[in-house]
Amino acid sequence: MIDDHHVPASLRFPHHDSPGEGLTAGLAKGVCMFAGTSDLSEEGVGFGVPVIVSRWRTYLSFTAPVTVVSDEGNVVRKLFRLDAVQRVGNSDRAGVLPYIWLETKGLVYKGLPWAQRWLLAKHATGNLTPQIGFDPAPSRAEVAVEYALADDSVEVKVDLSGLKHLSRRDRVYILNEQGGRAFPIYRENGRIASREHRSGWSKVAAESAGFASETGDNWFNVPAREGAVMFRGREVVDSQLSWSGIEFDLSRWSSDKFSYRVEIGGPVDRPKELSA
Repeated sequence: MIDDHHVPASLRFPHHDSPGEGLTAGLAKGVCMFAGTSDLSEEGVGFGVPVIVSRWRTYLSFTAPVTVVSDEGNVVRKLFRLDAVQRVGNSDRAGVLPYIWLETKGLVYKGLPWAQRWLLAKHATGNLTPQIGFDPAPSRAEVAVEYALADDSVEVKVDLSGLKHLSRRDRVYILNEQGGRAFPIYRENGRIASREHRSGWSKVAAESAGFASETGDNWFNVPAREGAVMFRGREVVDSQLSWSGIEFDLSRWSSDKFSYRVEIGGPVDRPKELSA
């Protein structure tokens, strides 16, 4: 539980990987938000975390060594070795059908919002979420991410040059997630858009998107980037999932470099819609 609801959030570097919770326990995380001693990322992976889907398998990272870049210590580089492969239940990783089903379900979910309620229903399709985990695997690729911290933002620079060997059919994503319980309010262009967004990924057409705490004491905001497709999402499922986030789909991004700036805010910046 979050004990410091009204404490302004701060950003912390991933010098040491968080043990995490739920499905992401043990995975390498990006920059996380803290309120006092409370880690607001919960099961979310933090800001600036690369993910690839290759040969129907989803890869994140168990291993991601950190290098301090600046003398002041406010800039670090993290090399994500995509060596954590998603597992579906007790399925044999050599078998492809469960993974094809899972990825197809995800793509349809994103592309057909009207079908989301049906896809989430256990009686309709089966709920695979509790059966998902991650196993060690040979590194599928490496992605270097540089983080530059200020008091109210983090500049994220992603080097995609290590992905050149991947197939054109493979997909590349950059995740920006914090906790689903800590950040239940979805916002677009700095204004509240929804208090009830509890599903998976949905496409964003706004200039910026992010999430806020219920009280408005803390929030984060991610700007859209031309040429990258942006999605929003939030899931809170028992002890397995608890994330709210903004995802960039870079599958059609033409450059080896991708950068953006995540802003965070506290009580001074409380949105008017959430004021008492």
